[in-house]
Amino acid sequence: MYISANDGSDTRINKEVATLAPVWNVHFVGVDQDGGPNLVAGYAKQCCRITGKRRSPLTWLRMAAAIRRICRSSCPRSLHVVNEDLWLLLRPFLAPAQRVVLDVFDSLFLKRSFPRPLRTMAEQLAYGAPHHIIVTDDARAELMPPIAQTKLIVLENYPYRCDLPVRPWAGGALKIYYGGSMGCARGTRFLRNWLDDDPSVRVVMAGWIADAETQALTQHPRVEFLGTVDQERSMQVAHSCDFILCLYEPSCRNNIYASPNKVYDAIQAGTPVLINQETKISTWVSNQNLGMVLPWCERCDFITLSAEARRFRATFRINPALREKYTWESVAPRLLQAHGLQEQ
Repeated sequence: MYISANDGSDTRINKEVATLAPVWNVHFVGVDQDGGPNLVAGYAKQCCRITGKRRSPLTWLRMAAAIRRICRSSCPRSLHVVNEDLWLLLRPFLAPAQRVVLDVFDSLFLKRSFPRPLRTMAEQLAYGAPHHIIVTDDARAELMPPIAQTKLIVLENYPYRCDLPVRPWAGGALKIYYGGSMGCARGTRFLRNWLDDDPSVRVVMAGWIADAETQALTQHPRVEFLGTVDQERSMQVAHSCDFILCLYEPSCRNNIYASPNKVYDAIQAGTPVLINQETKISTWVSNQNLGMVLPWCERCDFITLSAEARRFRATFRINPALREKYTWESVAPRLLQAHGLQEQ
């Protein structure tokens, strides 16, 4: 049973369910908050999406009831739960399984500060029972407490291998792809101000809207909003744009240690990123010449930025060796190993 607060449209969740489905019957349980497309229905044996707001107690009660029904009828041999807060919340409703895999996308302990006694107790509850704990990169693995260290499996946020052709810079207007979780902490105000200052900039948005300002941005005359899209469509859109926005407000360690799939999508799409220097991964982006590294800001000299972006895009080329290395196919077997499965 695969349990998430997402509806299954998250690209990593979609890839994980698709990877597990050929070798095991997957019962997916998630929350359908926005009425988006069901992108796991083609893979999961059973897909239970609870309609409601993620912060509503009623939603969680209905989710717990659905989980209990599946546990009684199917007796899952392995549980896959995304993030510590969901695991702690639903743990009382989960029947014992042979194996529990905790998949940490956005760590509760990196997003919030806890006093030491409470933090130690919460870490014991979160990390004591799972057989394996998945994290998205080595940097996050190093931040995990001692109780989790022997259980860690690093499963990076790589996309499927993609054979899109190299798209030369054609000049003209700049087209920016803003995808995934979109909100003020991810660059909404930065883009709005850029659009206001430079009439040649265009934006394509696709994903989940976190706040009213981001919702308003979708109505801008030079913004195209696609809703929720699958990874194949997202990659095609990224390939058609000139930059992929990859900003994280450095307000917590979870953002500073972000392991964004956008960086690896950029490799496969052949499109550079715009990333802020406060994120740890920005050093690697700079070393690999994968994009422009900027300080976190919501306003700057956007006319100068546009000129610099055009110069960068005109000479940008992806190293072909990176395309071969950073693929989901190369790391997917680690997910099967976490669940005690062997690929057939």
